[in-house]
Amino acid sequence: MENNNLLTVVKTLFPECSGNKLKKIISSGRITVNNEICRQAARIIAPDEKISVLSRSFRRHAIDENVIIEYEDNDLLIINKPSGLLSVPDNSGLKSARDICAVYLASVRKHKNLYIVHRLDRDASGLMLFAKNHNTQKALIALFTGHFIMRQYTAWVEGSLEQENGKIDTYIFKDENTFRVSVCGAEKEGAKRAITGYHVLACKNNFSLCEITLETGRKNQIRVHMAHIGHAVCGDRMYGSKSSYRLLLHAHRLFFRHPVNGKMLDIKSALPDDFVNP
Repeated sequence: MENNNLLTVVKTLFPECSGNKLKKIISSGRITVNNEICRQAARIIAPDEKISVLSRSFRRHAIDENVIIEYEDNDLLIINKPSGLLSVPDNSGLKSARDICAVYLASVRKHKNLYIVHRLDRDASGLMLFAKNHNTQKALIALFTGHFIMRQYTAWVEGSLEQENGKIDTYIFKDENTFRVSVCGAEKEGAKRAITGYHVLACKNNFSLCEITLETGRKNQIRVHMAHIGHAVCGDRMYGSKSSYRLLLHAHRLFFRHPVNGKMLDIKSALPDDFVNP
């Protein structure tokens, strides 16, 4: 079978579109080849390579002084949460990201419902995902539970890691009295397996900038795991950091298949201004 270039393959997906429009679709980053965005219309595509079309790009905008919508459609909402803001309401009475988004949907979209899918630590920043209806919430939670949503973080950690790439695979346990999480043996009652991958991007002044990928999603997982190997996240005084910065942990990427329309979503968030270099 003869190989075709990406433009020719995409033409079979959008036969009604002109060549110029298809080139714009490709150059805009809406086409992925083997789950990687490809903007090269002339790239040769082998018969066994997977082509996907991402949802039309969404114009990001602020709905609060510090909360930015990175993506929105009829079924879900993805925001960029700042450090210091609760992700969901608790007993403190403080405003949360969920509160801000609910007000936005009610006042601007005339939409009454907003459903929690996951959480971010208060002092962490980055991408958070909400559902606009119960069915989408159930589907997204199933994707999280089945580890079908790629979650990547950027973090400054203390010290220089010996390996550029690594995986931390342990069991962890949450103490319901202190709410502190710790590494434990598999035999401990209530223990859950946690897997964290990391890649060192840069080193500076005995600190390491890492890209971290969650294979599981336990409470405080990244913070506990990095402290466990002797490289606490900067600013994480609960788990042993000695640095005075805010928690330098940012959820920068969500990559998953939309549970309603089946399209791949690859949402990324730039590092915030207060994500300082140690």
